[in-house]
Amino acid sequence: MLEVEQAVALLKENFHKQEQTELVALENSYGRVTAEDILAPMDIPNFSKAAMDGFAVKAEETVDCPAKLQVAATTYAGDPPEDAVKKTSSCVRIMTGAQIPAGFNAVVKKENTKTIEEDQIEVLSPVQKGENYICRGGDLKANQVVIPSHTKIDSEQIGTLATLGLTQIKVLKKLRVGLVATGNELASPGEALQAGKIYNSTVYTLASYIERFNAIVVFQEHCPDEVTSFVELLNQYENQVDLIITTGGVSVGDKDFIPQAIETLQAKKIFHYVKMKPGTPMMASIWKDSLILSLSGNPPAATINFHLFYWPLLSYFYSTPEFLLKMAEARLAQDLSKRNKLTRYIRGTVKDGVVSLPKKDGHYAHGMYNCIVIQPANQTISLEDKVKIYFLPM
Repeated sequence: MLEVEQAVALLKENFHKQEQTELVALENSYGRVTAEDILAPMDIPNFSKAAMDGFAVKAEETVDCPAKLQVAATTYAGDPPEDAVKKTSSCVRIMTGAQIPAGFNAVVKKENTKTIEEDQIEVLSPVQKGENYICRGGDLKANQVVIPSHTKIDSEQIGTLATLGLTQIKVLKKLRVGLVATGNELASPGEALQAGKIYNSTVYTLASYIERFNAIVVFQEHCPDEVTSFVELLNQYENQVDLIITTGGVSVGDKDFIPQAIETLQAKKIFHYVKMKPGTPMMASIWKDSLILSLSGNPPAATINFHLFYWPLLSYFYSTPEFLLKMAEARLAQDLSKRNKLTRYIRGTVKDGVVSLPKKDGHYAHGMYNCIVIQPANQTISLEDKVKIYFLPM
């Protein structure tokens, strides 16, 4: 059996990076991945402006204070600049954000002045050249890289792009995913639950993660435990997805038909079984141009399989580390005294640096979780010991 890290490496070797691009509206770009460096089309700001209310002055005329200056004009944010004010001992009353007229090189604060007459002030303390003065290009220079390629766009960056006047962004096309829940025992939510049946839940969990983080679910299907049905289902979606995720049918039971179905599809098996608990019998294959991840049928085990393998693949697909699970350390709120031959991954809840596990077995209890605790193979962990955890995406 492979270690998790070895299995992930093999998946990347058999997957592809996204090269297809599309243009999206700025308002729809949140969470998308840039396909190229985004350059500033102009200087930001594209004119020199006042950093506060006051008077635009020539700094050299304020050396000897108090200095009397003639107020030649008033300019507000959004006004065109005053051209004619180049006389000696003159200034312009100016408001925050207004363009500074040519010939002036500083702004004196309003509170550092005294009005003598309606059109004359005294500057009470000298200012230096460039004081309270925001230069053209002070934030960004034209052609400067604003957002590098392969960056996941966040809310602040959208604001920056709006500042640049951009309305469309070139991004990488979304990862296309197909979901197949296998099992004769499964019923869809909303159906009457017959004897021996359970509701299909896992793919709903997986679909919500996939859709929230820059991928699209092309299909979400239920398939009985039959090779023929599975093959027919996949053939319907040939070449429509990059990744197919299946749940169930991968172990050694009489109804675990996925290995046989993979052979029937003439798909290439990458691996079967991984050194992890739960979810040991996970399988991966290549069919046509699609990668198939076959996860455990047990819902908590399937989600563990998903988190450990899907996020590295998504990160690889977009050539960005931003989709990888974040790892940290936390103190354990209870013992993990049972040794396991395989590395154990347990869903937990971390708060203020302390991680709690479910009262029941961590793999099968239901509840709210925000992390995965890693218990190394053949090791016990005591109360208050530090453990490594993966934070789940929120």
